Amino acid sequence: MILLYLLFVCCVVKCYEPLSAQSLARLSSLNLGCGLSLDPDDSNNHFVHLNKTRVPGSKGSLEVREYIKDHFDELNKEGEVWLIEEDNFVEKGYNFSNIVVQTACADARDKLVVAAHYDTLIKPEGFIGAIDSAVSCGIMLDISRALNGLLRSHLDEMDMGLAFIFFDGEEAFEKWSATDSIYGARHLHSKWMKSAELATIDLFVLLDLLGGELNYVPSYFPQTHENYNDMAILERRLLNDFPEIMKSQNFFANPSDYEREYFGIIEDDHIPFLRSRVPVLHLIPSRFPETWHTINDDFLHVDINSIKRWNYLMAAFIIEYLELPV
Repeated sequence: MILLYLLFVCCVVKCYEPLSAQSLARLSSLNLGCGLSLDPDDSNNHFVHLNKTRVPGSKGSLEVREYIKDHFDELNKEGEVWLIEEDNFVEKGYNFSNIVVQTACADARDKLVVAAHYDTLIKPEGFIGAIDSAVSCGIMLDISRALNGLLRSHLDEMDMGLAFIFFDGEEAFEKWSATDSIYGARHLHSKWMKSAELATIDLFVLLDLLGGELNYVPSYFPQTHENYNDMAILERRLLNDFPEIMKSQNFFANPSDYEREYFGIIEDDHIPFLRSRVPVLHLIPSRFPETWHTINDDFLHVDINSIKRWNYLMAAFIIEYLELPV
């Protein structure tokens, strides 16, 4: 991920009703966080299954891919909610596989996309990539389980769908460049451009480098600054209802004028989508963690309270954006 300074034309953002105080308070009924812990003996803990190297095409990558698909297959046993697709391709001799999971909403023309990459660096050997980005994948898995019943109950009336994308090949094999990075994102973007699927993305939310102690995320793009402010407001409301989860006022987001928040663009999986004028909300800290791209990026160096906060905040944001009754 490399810092660049670009400016893109503003576009219209979705307007929706803020989550009611009653609905926000009922988040606790969804049992958020049941799959997120640092207990290595808990088989229901997603991090246990993500705690391995995940270089594209490797045994670890295949195991994690199967775990993600099995997770959604299991949720579908209660009634089909999720359409699961693998986007497989070969580039530079490596086998890549994006996992795209979307709600089976027959009448939904547009969708909210929440994405993260699940691959890891090839070097240093044994790199786990907990913050980069197993934590983000675990949050997506936990939220999908927590919201499964709500989504199943309201599929027929939803006018906007939800998609979780697990990108492969975000990391460079040699040195970050336009052709040695974001393999999965570039491939899926090209595929969706040809099928007109790209035009159905109402908002693209990308999670990366979450779960450490340094979590402040600025507002990166003017076209999604209102979405950013909505999330910042939700975070402050959550502090009132869930002080045991939020604990401190060291907020992840800060509602303010865009000019003061602008930090430029960090190259990541969102880049091809952003260049096609897809509205992007990039949730990545402006200061990378000290463990970034080192062997110490493991589950001994994550902050479980930070993970739980992001989990509640993302769940609340998704519910509010999709206007799901809680």
